[in-house]
This record gives sequence, C-alpha cells and structure tokens, in this order.
Amino acid sequence: RLMYYWAREFSSKLQEGKHYIELPRTIIMSIVNFKMFNCAEYYSRFRVLEAIRHTELTDKFEIIICELPKLPSELDIDNKLELWMRLFAAENEEDLQEIEAMEVPEMTQAIQTYRKITVSPEFQALERMREDAKNNEAAALHNAEQRGIQIGEQRGLTLAAINAIHAGITNPMAIAAIAGLSEDQAVALIQEYKRTP
Repeated sequence: RLMYYWAREFSSKLQEGKHYIELPRTIIMSIVNFKMFNCAEYYSRFRVLEAIRHTELTDKFEIIICELPKLPSELDIDNKLELWMRLFAAENEEDLQEIEAMEVPEMTQAIQTYRKITVSPEFQALERMREDAKNNEAAALHNAEQRGIQIGEQRGLTLAAINAIHAGITNPMAIAAIAGLSEDQAVALIQEYKRTP
C-alpha cells in the first residue's frame, strides 16, 4: 500500500510536456501504532538500492516508517522526531502535559493548536461522523459475517441432502431429517436432482 501511495504521488507530479528528470523527490512517511519490523528501532528509512553492492539507484524515492510502540520510555528533549512521535502516540491529557512540561516551543505550540481545534464544533462534528462511520462499518461487517455463516450452514445442509439422494434415499421425510431441512425443501431438492442429467 505504501508503494502504491508513493508511486501515485510521484507520478502525479509529472506535468504534460515535462521531462522525467524534473520529477521531484517524493517521500512517504507512515506512522503506525503497531510493531511492523523485527528490530528495536522505531524509525526505518527505505530507498532503492542494488541488492548486492547496495548502490543507490535514485534519491527520488524514500519511504519512512515510524512504529509508535517502539518509542523509548524516557523522553529525549533534544530528539525532535521522537517528541513529535510522542505527540502522535499521546492517548490522554496526561500524555500531552508530560510533553508540554518539557517546554519545547514547537511542542507547546502544537499542543495548544490541537486543543483549539478539538474544542471547535466543526472538529467535534467530524469526530462524530468518523465514529458513526466506524460503527456502521463494524455493523456491516458483522451482518456480512452472519450472512456468510448462514449461507455456509445452508450449503452444508444442502450438501448433506444431496449426498443422501446420491446414496439412494428418496423419501423426503428421511432427507429432511438427515439434512435438517423442511420437508418442502427436501422435495424441491429431490425434484431438482431428478431434472439434473
């Protein structure tokens, strides 16, 4: 997915009639809230290198991935990237206050701006819409799963009935009992089986 996003951004910058050399350097940064790689570092940079000699093909390609669960437990006031990642990882007011207490001007300004935005009616409306969308998506997924289970069960029952017919059982009541179908369903299946060459 990151490769797709990068390629889309990179290729969209080429204007009609322009040379490929004019394409700008494109960097995609992804901040994830899970461990993605089997390493201790939270910061990973990917570029296009030759597999054996590790010669760089181009500097126009770069993907950066920051894994929030790997952030060090102690805050480093001199590490601006780490401070920004801490801000993204903040889950409550206490986390924000811990960053704010370090008195780093950029962080203080970012937190103040965040607080102003989150109290605005527009932001709260967007948050409600986002929560509603997540709830609707979860409900739709649950309904789809339940429907899939029902279809799977029905197919399993039908398969049991077809196997019984193949075995020479033609009594609708017997097939209904074997497959857990109604007698009408069993009759319909027998008739369908007879019509099938």
